[in-house]
Amino acid sequence: MSNSPAQFDRVFLRPQHAIFYRRARRMRWQTSARAEYTTLILLSGQAAFETSGSVDEVHMGDALLLDPGLAAKATGQHAAEYLQLSLSPSYVLDCAVRTRLMGAGNTVTFRASRVSDDERLSRLARDLADELTQAEPGQEVVVAALVEQMVVHL
Repeated sequence: MSNSPAQFDRVFLRPQHAIFYRRARRMRWQTSARAEYTTLILLSGQAAFETSGSVDEVHMGDALLLDPGLAAKATGQHAAEYLQLSLSPSYVLDCAVRTRLMGAGNTVTFRASRVSDDERLSRLARDLADELTQAEPGQEVVVAALVEQMVVHL
Protein backbone atom coordinates (compact mmCIF):
# COMPACT_ATOMS: atom_id res chain seq x y z
CA MET A 1 0.00 0.00 0.00
CA SER A 2 1.31 3.47 -0.87
CA ASN A 3 1.15 6.60 1.23
CA SER A 4 1.44 8.83 -1.84
CA PRO A 5 -1.25 11.47 -2.12
CA ALA A 6 -4.01 10.93 -4.65
CA GLN A 7 -4.08 13.25 -7.62
CA PHE A 8 -6.09 16.38 -7.04
CA ASP A 9 -6.68 19.19 -9.58
CA ARG A 10 -8.37 22.58 -9.47
CA VAL A 11 -8.76 25.12 -12.26
CA PHE A 12 -9.85 28.73 -11.87
CA LEU A 13 -10.37 30.70 -15.12
CA ARG A 14 -10.90 34.41 -15.62
CA PRO A 15 -10.24 36.61 -18.67
CA GLN A 16 -7.14 38.12 -17.00
CA HIS A 17 -5.65 34.92 -15.60
CA ALA A 18 -5.89 31.16 -15.40
CA ILE A 19 -4.85 29.23 -12.31
CA PHE A 20 -4.14 25.52 -12.30
CA TYR A 21 -3.46 23.71 -9.02
CA ARG A 22 -2.31 20.10 -8.93
CA ARG A 23 -1.23 17.61 -6.31
CA ALA A 24 0.10 14.40 -7.91
CA ARG A 25 2.18 11.31 -7.26
CA ARG A 26 4.58 12.32 -10.03
CA MET A 27 5.11 15.71 -11.54
CA ARG A 28 4.56 16.09 -15.28
CA TRP A 29 4.17 19.70 -16.37
CA GLN A 30 4.70 21.28 -19.77
CA THR A 31 3.78 24.55 -21.39
CA SER A 32 4.25 25.54 -25.00
CA ALA A 33 5.26 28.99 -26.20
CA ARG A 34 2.20 31.15 -25.53
CA ALA A 35 1.20 34.79 -25.53
CA GLU A 36 0.75 34.79 -21.73
CA TYR A 37 3.14 35.17 -18.84
CA THR A 38 3.40 31.85 -17.02
CA THR A 39 4.50 31.14 -13.46
CA LEU A 40 5.04 27.68 -12.00
CA ILE A 41 5.36 27.58 -8.22
CA LEU A 42 6.37 24.33 -6.55
CA LEU A 43 4.51 24.07 -3.25
CA SER A 44 6.02 20.69 -2.32
CA GLY A 45 8.43 18.20 -3.86
CA GLN A 46 11.17 18.76 -6.39
CA ALA A 47 11.51 18.48 -10.16
CA ALA A 48 13.92 18.84 -13.03
CA PHE A 49 13.00 21.59 -15.45
CA GLU A 50 14.03 22.57 -18.94
CA THR A 51 13.50 25.93 -20.59
CA SER A 52 15.25 27.53 -23.57
CA GLY A 53 17.96 24.88 -23.57
CA SER A 54 18.67 25.35 -19.85
CA VAL A 55 18.29 22.39 -17.49
CA ASP A 56 18.14 22.73 -13.69
CA GLU A 57 16.13 21.68 -10.64
CA VAL A 58 13.36 23.39 -8.71
CA HIS A 59 12.60 22.63 -5.09
CA MET A 60 9.75 23.34 -2.71
CA GLY A 61 9.11 27.09 -2.67
CA ASP A 62 10.88 27.79 -5.97
CA ALA A 63 9.12 29.47 -8.90
CA LEU A 64 9.75 29.44 -12.64
CA LEU A 65 8.82 32.67 -14.42
CA LEU A 66 8.24 32.55 -18.16
CA ASP A 67 7.79 35.60 -20.33
CA PRO A 68 5.46 35.29 -23.35
CA GLY A 69 6.85 33.13 -26.14
CA LEU A 70 8.86 30.78 -23.92
CA ALA A 71 8.21 27.07 -23.46
CA ALA A 72 9.21 24.88 -20.51
CA LYS A 73 8.70 21.50 -18.94
CA ALA A 74 9.22 20.05 -15.48
CA THR A 75 9.23 16.43 -14.36
CA GLY A 76 9.67 14.73 -11.03
CA GLN A 77 9.60 11.13 -9.85
CA HIS A 78 8.08 11.85 -6.44
CA ALA A 79 4.90 13.42 -5.10
CA ALA A 80 4.58 17.11 -5.87
CA GLU A 81 2.15 19.95 -5.41
CA TYR A 82 2.28 22.95 -7.68
CA LEU A 83 0.46 26.00 -8.91
CA GLN A 84 0.53 27.33 -12.48
CA LEU A 85 -0.53 30.91 -13.00
CA SER A 86 -1.04 32.17 -16.59
CA LEU A 87 -1.45 35.93 -16.89
CA SER A 88 -2.64 37.96 -19.86
CA PRO A 89 -0.09 40.58 -20.99
CA SER A 90 -2.68 43.36 -20.71
CA TYR A 91 -3.37 42.40 -17.07
CA VAL A 92 0.34 42.36 -16.19
CA LEU A 93 0.87 45.73 -17.87
CA ASP A 94 -2.21 47.17 -16.16
CA CYS A 95 -0.92 46.08 -12.73
CA ALA A 96 2.54 47.52 -13.47
CA VAL A 97 1.10 50.86 -14.60
CA ARG A 98 -1.38 51.16 -11.70
CA THR A 99 1.39 50.51 -9.18
CA ARG A 100 3.68 52.94 -11.02
CA LEU A 101 6.32 50.32 -11.64
CA MET A 102 6.46 51.36 -15.31
CA GLY A 103 4.85 53.55 -17.94
CA ALA A 104 1.97 52.59 -20.23
CA GLY A 105 4.04 52.14 -23.41
CA ASN A 106 6.61 49.73 -21.95
CA THR A 107 6.97 45.98 -22.23
CA VAL A 108 6.94 44.00 -19.01
CA THR A 109 9.47 41.22 -18.43
CA PHE A 110 10.07 39.16 -15.32
CA ARG A 111 13.18 40.27 -13.43
CA ALA A 112 14.45 36.65 -13.29
CA SER A 113 13.50 33.30 -14.80
CA ARG A 114 13.66 31.54 -11.44
CA VAL A 115 12.92 32.64 -7.90
CA SER A 116 14.18 30.76 -4.84
CA ASP A 117 13.71 31.35 -1.12
CA ASP A 118 11.07 34.05 -1.50
CA GLU A 119 8.95 33.67 1.63
CA ARG A 120 6.33 36.19 0.55
CA LEU A 121 5.78 34.56 -2.84
CA SER A 122 5.60 31.13 -1.18
CA ARG A 123 3.05 32.41 1.34
CA LEU A 124 0.90 34.01 -1.38
CA ALA A 125 1.06 30.81 -3.47
CA ARG A 126 0.09 28.66 -0.48
CA ASP A 127 -2.80 31.01 0.36
CA LEU A 128 -3.96 30.86 -3.27
CA ALA A 129 -3.78 27.04 -3.31
CA ASP A 130 -5.72 26.86 -0.04
CA GLU A 131 -8.36 29.20 -1.42
CA LEU A 132 -8.74 27.07 -4.56
CA THR A 133 -9.16 23.82 -2.63
CA GLN A 134 -11.86 25.19 -0.32
CA ALA A 135 -14.69 26.83 -2.25
CA GLU A 136 -16.35 29.33 0.07
CA PRO A 137 -18.43 32.48 -0.40
CA GLY A 138 -16.24 35.34 -1.62
CA GLN A 139 -13.70 33.01 -3.20
CA GLU A 140 -13.56 34.95 -6.46
CA VAL A 141 -12.72 38.23 -4.69
CA VAL A 142 -10.04 36.64 -2.50
CA VAL A 143 -8.46 34.82 -5.46
CA ALA A 144 -8.38 38.05 -7.51
CA ALA A 145 -6.70 39.91 -4.64
CA LEU A 146 -4.08 37.18 -4.16
CA VAL A 147 -3.29 37.04 -7.88
CA GLU A 148 -2.89 40.81 -8.04
CA GLN A 149 -0.53 40.75 -5.05
CA MET A 150 1.53 38.02 -6.73
CA VAL A 151 1.75 39.98 -10.00
CA VAL A 152 2.93 43.11 -8.21
CA HIS A 153 5.43 41.09 -6.16
CA LEU A 154 6.88 39.42 -9.26
